[in-house]
Amino acid sequence: MIYFVRSGNRGPIKIGFTNGDVPSRIKQLQTGNPEKLTLMLELEGDEETEKDTHQRFSKLRLQGEWFSGKELIEWICGMGWIPDDLIYE
Repeated sequence: MIYFVRSGNRGPIKIGFTNGDVPSRIKQLQTGNPEKLTLMLELEGDEETEKDTHQRFSKLRLQGEWFSGKELIEWICGMGWIPDDLIYE
C-alpha cells in the first residue's frame, strides 16, 4: 500500500510504502515526529509504484521520502483527499 502522510498542518508530506497496515505504519512514524501525522491518501501499489511516485514528484523532494509543494497537494486532492482546510505549504 502506498500512503501519503502530512506532518502537521503545513508540513511536508511523506510518500511511503508498507506491506502491512497503514495505520500501524503511521503510528511507528509518529514516534519519531513531534508534529501530528495525518493520513491524506492510501493507494494500492507496491515498492515499484512508490518509486515511480517519488520520481514523479522528485522536483518537490525535501529529503528522503519527504516532499512539499502545491502540485503534490493538488494531485492528492485529485486522487480523492478532501481537506478540512486546504493549506498548500
